[in-house]
Amino acid sequence: MELTILPPPVQGLRLWRVPLDQDVAARRRAWALLSPDEQANAGRFAQAGDRHRYTVARAALRTVLGQACRLHPRAVRLATSETGRPRLAPRARPGARPLDFNLSHSGDVALIALWRGTGRVGVDVEHGSALVDYAAVARSMFPAVEADRVAAARGEDRADRFLRLWTAKEAYLKALGVGIARLRDVVVRPGSVRLGADPRSAGRLWPLDVAAGCAAAVVLCPATPGLGTPDARRRGTTARWRVSDGRP
Repeated sequence: MELTILPPPVQGLRLWRVPLDQDVAARRRAWALLSPDEQANAGRFAQAGDRHRYTVARAALRTVLGQACRLHPRAVRLATSETGRPRLAPRARPGARPLDFNLSHSGDVALIALWRGTGRVGVDVEHGSALVDYAAVARSMFPAVEADRVAAARGEDRADRFLRLWTAKEAYLKALGVGIARLRDVVVRPGSVRLGADPRSAGRLWPLDVAAGCAAAVVLCPATPGLGTPDARRRGTTARWRVSDGRP
């Protein structure tokens, strides 16, 4: 399986780019690494291409985590927090330093982030699409000042401006484990991101150069109590946008 290591923006953070459209032999090897639950999830995809990409992305994540935990990829035990955020099961790394991870995929590319340290990591990648009215989506999902900045741009610049903001916000919310209903509250600044004026929530932000036609970002933020509650997550799952086609 092909995984490309990306230059890390800070010590303790590791990043991988994974091409998801791999050959039949690679997909078969990837399938063999999945847990029974992941294989069942893969089988629910109606389109073969979506099923193949999910399989490769999950196998790549297991490969990275297996190397970090010194386990066979299939032996890596994954769980979810009370907010539904994926994490390593406690027994996967007894006595080891904190290890957090995040996975994002869009189209034919996936990104994996691995963080050794306190706090959490979030990563997001999104492909642009000519089918999306980015100004309209920004008016629906962003604060007015950001929506105006997106609308003021033209052509490809508008898509790029929107996707850079979107990936920064999405990576941040994924790190916190907070639903997308809080997206309008996320304030993006060069090198930082936070929820409104709450200083407890400030995270460090790095845009990533991954591939032509897409934007990506990685965020490190504190694991702040109260910011990723189950209630917040339930509110956030009611309006999940797929940026690639502009439909909820």
